[in-house]
Amino acid sequence: SSTFDRYVASLYWCVATLTSVGYGDYHAANPSEQMFTIFVMLIGCFGYAFCIGAMSNFIANFNVRKKQKAKLLKNLEAFMADASLPHTLREKCRNATTIAAAHISLENRARQCMSNL
Repeated sequence: SSTFDRYVASLYWCVATLTSVGYGDYHAANPSEQMFTIFVMLIGCFGYAFCIGAMSNFIANFNVRKKQKAKLLKNLEAFMADASLPHTLREKCRNATTIAAAHISLENRARQCMSNL
């Protein structure tokens, strides 16, 4: 076999091993089948990596928003304690701040979604 065929077979072995696809009962027998299989395995890896990355990004951003909201409410509580605001006014401030934070979060997500288009 030619040097090119050997390189394709070596690359096929490498990609099949690294992607943990394995060889199975049916495997690529000639260079054209091996190149096609390499292409399909790499597409599968990129698709899997994209899904994992998207989920990781969602979880990371979810925690950031939650921490920002907690920090905002903590600062609000400190201000209200320093100002000696009545209990009813404190409750109204907490509710208004929670609603405003949710609205801002939705607005930011909508902007981000539109910018991605």
